[in-house]
Amino acid sequence: GNNRYKGLFALDPNSGYGKKYGLTAANVHDPEKNTEVAVKFWNDNRKEFNSLMSSNEIAALGLNKSSSNMA
Repeated sequence: GNNRYKGLFALDPNSGYGKKYGLTAANVHDPEKNTEVAVKFWNDNRKEFNSLMSSNEIAALGLNKSSSNMA
């Protein structure tokens, strides 16, 4: 990490998502907690992305609404 982003997935414990998912300066370097927060953050972003995009737009990207292949 650096001064702001820390741990396995380089997360910011002082960010909104860090606070939302219980990431703290004390546990940010715990690989299990860092991974848990990264997955929850990813899933929330995926849901938000899907809610904002039409089926045609998602299809044009080669994805589908329930896609787990959004790498």
